[in-house]
Amino acid sequence: MKPKPGFWRWRNIIWLTLGVSLLVFCVWGAWAVHWAFNAQPGSSVDYAAKAEALVASYQADVAHEPNGWEELSDIIQRSRDTYASYLDTLREPNTPLHLLPRPADWPKKWSWPPDAEDVLADGAPESVMTHARAIVEGQARADIFHQIANLRSRRFFSRPVHKGVLLEHLRDSDLMYRQFARLLSARQRLAHMDGDMTTLADAFDDAFTVARAVGRQYQLIDRLQGMAIRSAACKELRHELIEQPVHEAILERLLQTLGRIADEPGIEFALEGDRIAMLDLIQRTHTDDGQGDGRVLVVRLRALDDSWVDPGGVSLSVVNVFGLFLPTKSETTRVVHEFYDKAATLALVTNPASRAVKIREFEEWASSLPHDQPPARHCLQSAIMAIHASDAAALELAGTRLMLAIEIHRARTGVLPAALADLVPGILPALPVDPWNPDGIVYRPDASQPWGYTLYSKGADGVDDRAPYDEDTNMNALKHEGAGTDFHFVYPRYRVGN
Repeated sequence: MKPKPGFWRWRNIIWLTLGVSLLVFCVWGAWAVHWAFNAQPGSSVDYAAKAEALVASYQADVAHEPNGWEELSDIIQRSRDTYASYLDTLREPNTPLHLLPRPADWPKKWSWPPDAEDVLADGAPESVMTHARAIVEGQARADIFHQIANLRSRRFFSRPVHKGVLLEHLRDSDLMYRQFARLLSARQRLAHMDGDMTTLADAFDDAFTVARAVGRQYQLIDRLQGMAIRSAACKELRHELIEQPVHEAILERLLQTLGRIADEPGIEFALEGDRIAMLDLIQRTHTDDGQGDGRVLVVRLRALDDSWVDPGGVSLSVVNVFGLFLPTKSETTRVVHEFYDKAATLALVTNPASRAVKIREFEEWASSLPHDQPPARHCLQSAIMAIHASDAAALELAGTRLMLAIEIHRARTGVLPAALADLVPGILPALPVDPWNPDGIVYRPDASQPWGYTLYSKGADGVDDRAPYDEDTNMNALKHEGAGTDFHFVYPRYRVGN
């Protein structure tokens, strides 16, 4: 008679192992589901206060002055209301604005409803000009321009920091400040056409006031908006300088306005603000174990940005379980700090060749990150583009300063300078810097041009191609794919339809 098999035979061991594993999995699964439904984000750091402190630190010397932000916001809102009231006069009562009928004789290729910025294009038809003038005159009657002029001497602008998710400002922010700046550029254009040089300088000053207020806030998008406002005002001014002579005293005043840009904070300020906003986002979307670590709450993450993590379209709290398989809070925080440290270092590199190497290293570092580290991968191109845009804006300011100095020289002497060196030190203390080319911006008297000279940057490739202006490729000259072209400062105003 065979002995009865013992319990510890292979079949029982296998079943026991499977059973224990299943029990452990069920217990872990129950705990994971319970955690998924009950986990809450940590809130130990007041990042809104950190953002406010950052803004204050860059305006510490003027923090005792009245805060001009609320006044500016009120002025812009009244401006928008005034424009809406003008549009109300063009429609029948109780007719929605989006159904405002386009007049049968309205010129083709011109936007409807009319906008003051329509005058910024060349060859605006009389009907377009009539509406644009009426819009600007309505703003003047509403005292908008007088009120914004009162803010020119203000130096302290601090927007109340959003008390919710700091990065939501990026999504909810509208373009009302840039729209208002375009209104000021339209006023500047009309004043130039009318020969009213004082109003031209006033409008230019006011656009720079708006740019200063917006650009001093704590996020990268604020800096980009401030740069865009200044660039638009400078572009309009450069057109005006070649279309009709401007009085020497006005030229000097405009040059002084540009000189005040030196007081503005650098891009490292905005990068630090974005770091704070990203850390705030991490805190709001991760648990906190009290030791600076925790797990990501996928539902909260998806509520902010569906492109970041998508576990299959499910929106119930149970999907928080996926957070147990994603990087921890401490690991994500470490990567974010490393990202912004690298971006800040890159922003300080001024040599074009060294900048290209650093950008390549930055991109390689970001591409080497695991796919489950989306914050840095998500923000890489926006940070590089912001640094590039900052350089482009600095170059446009440099070119505009040179054009003003050239026109001052012409107003004083009756002739163009033979070389840019003739502008120093009588008009400029030093020649402006070209961020891409250490040897500076190229200038040549050129009788073939109606304005008498050519002024351009050699662009990112550092080669003087002597290429003619091309509207489609001008900005590409500042990118590596734009090799073979130059970036021109002086060119004709664009025409609608071209």
